[in-house]
Amino acid sequence: MCVDASKLAARISELDRQRRERAEKLRPMLALQAHAAPVTATVAAVDGGLLHDELHGLNVTLVRAMAAVMRFNAGRLEMTSYFPESNVEPKLFWDFHDAEMEEFRNKHSLYRILEEVSLGVRVLEQVRPKFLLMHGSLVPQYVDKPREGSTSYLLYQQVVSEYEKLFRLSQSLDCPVLGIVEDSRGTRVSRECSDSCPDTVLLSYVLREQECTPDFSYAQNPQEHPVLKTFRPGDASKLRLFYVCTAARDRPVRVEYYDYGLNSRGLAGLVLGLCGFSKDYGMPSPIVEADLAARLDHGWLASLKAELSATQTDLLMEKRRNRRPF
Repeated sequence: MCVDASKLAARISELDRQRRERAEKLRPMLALQAHAAPVTATVAAVDGGLLHDELHGLNVTLVRAMAAVMRFNAGRLEMTSYFPESNVEPKLFWDFHDAEMEEFRNKHSLYRILEEVSLGVRVLEQVRPKFLLMHGSLVPQYVDKPREGSTSYLLYQQVVSEYEKLFRLSQSLDCPVLGIVEDSRGTRVSRECSDSCPDTVLLSYVLREQECTPDFSYAQNPQEHPVLKTFRPGDASKLRLFYVCTAARDRPVRVEYYDYGLNSRGLAGLVLGLCGFSKDYGMPSPIVEADLAARLDHGWLASLKAELSATQTDLLMEKRRNRRPF
C-alpha cells in the first residue's frame, strides 16, 4: 500500500525552483564571506539532559546540566575536561497535581533552562573560558513562558534573572556568550525579506559553506516581544543573531549573542573554526561534547520509579494510555 504523493512532490519541486531563483537575488544582501579562525583559546559549552514522566498524581523531572571545557591551540584540541565533574547525578524536581498542573510542560522545560543557565554562570565565575557556548537560545521560547500570576511564573522569573546575571558576567569578564541553536524555527531574517518560511529554509538556498549573514537584532521591537519585554530593556536591546553555514551538506546554524561591542563576523569565524569535523553536521565540537556528557539514559527514570514504588500509593500509577492491555 502506498500513498499517492505525486502532488506533494510536484509542489516541493516548484517551491525549490522558486526559492533558488529568489536566493540569487538575496545573496548580495545576505551572504557575507566568513573565514574559519584557527582557535587558540579555552572554549566551554553547556548543555542539559532531561527526562520527565507524568503519572496519575505526580509529575517528576530529572535534569542534568554539564559543561565541556576544551582547550585549543592553533585549531588543535589539547585538552578536554568537564564541569562541575565528569559524572554528575541528575537533579530531581517534582510537582503534585493541583490547579496549576496544566503548566507542567512549562515547568519541566524551565527546570532544564534554569539548570543550564545557572551552570553557565558558574562556568564564567570559576573556569573563566575565553568563549562560552550555550546549546540553544539565549532567551526562553514563547512556549516556555507561563501566564503571569501562576506558580510557574515565579520559576520563569528566576530563569530571566539568571540569564541577566549571565549577560552581566559575560560583559564584565569579556567572555562572549553564544547561543547555538540546533534546529531553529525562527523567522527573523525571512520576515526582513518579506517571506514567511523559517530562516534556515530560506538561508539554506542563500548561504554557501563558510558564509554568514549580517547580524540582526533578536526582535524588531524588543519592547513588544512577548519574552524580551520581561527582560531589562538594556539587556533585550543587546541580544543579536546571525546565521552561518558551517557544513557543505547541512543547514545554516543560528547563532545568538549578547552584544557588548562584539564583531559578528569574528564570532562567525570562531564558530566555523570549531566545526569542520563533518560535512553533514555543522554543530561546534564543544556543543557536541557537552550534549553527550549531559545526556540522560532512561534507566535513571526507571530507577527512580522503582525506588518510589515502595510507598505503595496510587499517585505513582501510570496513566491509562500507558497501561492498555492491548
